[in-house]
Amino acid sequence: MKTLIFLILFAHSIITYSQSITEVFLPNPDNFECFDAKPKLNQLIYGADPTTEDNSTKPILIFVHGWFDNGFGWFFMGNSMYEKAYSNGYRTAFTNQSQTNSFEKNGQIIADMVRKVSNHYGQSKDIILVAHSKGGLDVDYAMIKYGVDSLVKGVVALSVPYYGVPLTDWTSSFLEPILNKIPIFGAYLKDRGTRQMQTANMIHRVRPMIDNNPNNHPEKYFTFGGWGYYKSTNLPLVVPANLLSLISYSQPPCIELPVGKVYGEAISLLFSVSGALTGISKLPNSVQIPNGRKYINDGLATYASTLRPGSLNVGGKIGDASAYLNHFDFLWGNTMWKQIHPILIDIQNNNFERSNTNRAAIPTISHEFLIDQTLLSSQLNYKKFSVDELGNANISLFGFKQNQKLSIVDNQNNIIYETAFSDNNGFGNLLDIQLTNLATNKTYSIQSDDEFFGNVSENTADLKLITNLENLALKENNILELKVENNEKSIYKIKAVIEKTLDDENDIQTNFKKEILFISNDNNLYFTDKVINLSNGIYNLSVIAESNSCNKFFTTSFFVKSKKNNLAPINVELNVFPNPTNGTFQILLPGGINEKVNIKIFDITGIQVFEETKFPKGAYLFLNTQLPIGVYIVKVENQSFNGISKLIISK
Repeated sequence: MKTLIFLILFAHSIITYSQSITEVFLPNPDNFECFDAKPKLNQLIYGADPTTEDNSTKPILIFVHGWFDNGFGWFFMGNSMYEKAYSNGYRTAFTNQSQTNSFEKNGQIIADMVRKVSNHYGQSKDIILVAHSKGGLDVDYAMIKYGVDSLVKGVVALSVPYYGVPLTDWTSSFLEPILNKIPIFGAYLKDRGTRQMQTANMIHRVRPMIDNNPNNHPEKYFTFGGWGYYKSTNLPLVVPANLLSLISYSQPPCIELPVGKVYGEAISLLFSVSGALTGISKLPNSVQIPNGRKYINDGLATYASTLRPGSLNVGGKIGDASAYLNHFDFLWGNTMWKQIHPILIDIQNNNFERSNTNRAAIPTISHEFLIDQTLLSSQLNYKKFSVDELGNANISLFGFKQNQKLSIVDNQNNIIYETAFSDNNGFGNLLDIQLTNLATNKTYSIQSDDEFFGNVSENTADLKLITNLENLALKENNILELKVENNEKSIYKIKAVIEKTLDDENDIQTNFKKEILFISNDNNLYFTDKVINLSNGIYNLSVIAESNSCNKFFTTSFFVKSKKNNLAPINVELNVFPNPTNGTFQILLPGGINEKVNIKIFDITGIQVFEETKFPKGAYLFLNTQLPIGVYIVKVENQSFNGISKLIISK
């Protein structure tokens, strides 16, 4: 029975971690056709070998896509990235992995692809990873958890949200059913890889694991961030017929049509709206740009979030033209090659000059928030808004019907603005409206012939939420405390919705949702309540303040990690590295373990071949087993947890 159990565990390990990767080879860019780069899940695409004399001396470039596309974006709509790399003598490869896989799963897929590329060109060749968006987070796991850091000479990170995406806090809230109705993207919003990008998860679980890992090499990273979420994207006039090719794995329609301007406007409006919605999410103070520029972003990633600890920021600063980019612009060779190429040369020449302005590894979480965004939702009957003291309002809206009509009226039912949504070629119906010089003593509302949602940005809110989130994040307790300071007399009801989104093992949770109605304390305009005994994990906190003139809203994520021991040991998957190993390796333990642990190693038949009891050094165990080549199972345990992992010992 014992042998059978370990054989089952081993088989499960193989099934879990083995990936079927297909390889295809492109012609040179002059002979390239759209069909040649047909996206396929877990496919590795090799570019043609350049004909330049020095191609064998240059690093190999592996392009890793992110959440926004399936890998086809490197070739779509006149993107010159492959052409630029080829003409400058670089051998290339392009990954196709699932946009929404977990970091762990995609990390292993990318690690396997890196090894394939290395074997294809020869083990001595250097590799540079060029990663966009979530692809950079998957790359971190490939480097740290799956042991390809020795093969990678440098990483060029294009708008990688190292401290999370505030929009994922928003999409993981109680509004998720509304957002699920968004064509294309709605289906992705609830997947594990998307939820992992919540700011609390990135700040308090992912970044400490990465930044404190001995295999972390921050000097290898060169980062680019953007702040032009409202920037217009210019595409070639003639482009392939269907924008959906960017995210589908079906045959890309390669019929060229004169729709470049239409697609450019659709993409620009998408990031304009998503960038504006970022203001609904509240971020830790140190993940914001100073001097009041809290939500400067490229449509998905805030500029501050792209600054990886210890890396060299080479993408320009806020206000510099080189950083005036939206999230799609970072995919474009037409936009980025002139910025990327000097970095590639620096990496090749081992020029890893460091900046002295990098941020600390773990930001401090916020505990006070202004409730300053008005939520608009036809489903929730939130249709009213007010303007700021200058009579201005910035409105971002999403509609669900082609040619859907929309009007803005005042409280005397006078129409002050009329428009209609357009189809935008599959991305839904998006509007970005700026109203100016309106009467400040009136209430305004949205009228439409179909459903819509969005937000209004204005600065008249005088509501402050005071929390103890910093204590929860610092592991002092597991009791959430909330208090709202209300100096806005028109607000008559305030409530909070707390939802668990990820558990302690990073699995999606949907079974905890608590709604709190705040109660006035002797009419002194303070509201207070408590949520007791939250279990460990990632949560979303949304606050809604309702009045006759508007409904204020914000959301954030937070982390709970109690010091209290669980009654039963936690079952975890161990992080063992390097793996494969020559017999000397390290084990990363779960946070909070400071007692002796027992380490046992079993061979494939279930026979125990090694045992040792020792104290960890920090979060790590260092072992030298002297075991022969083979496949083993490592088991580590004490009173609070049980951990298990496959171990491969090779030459």
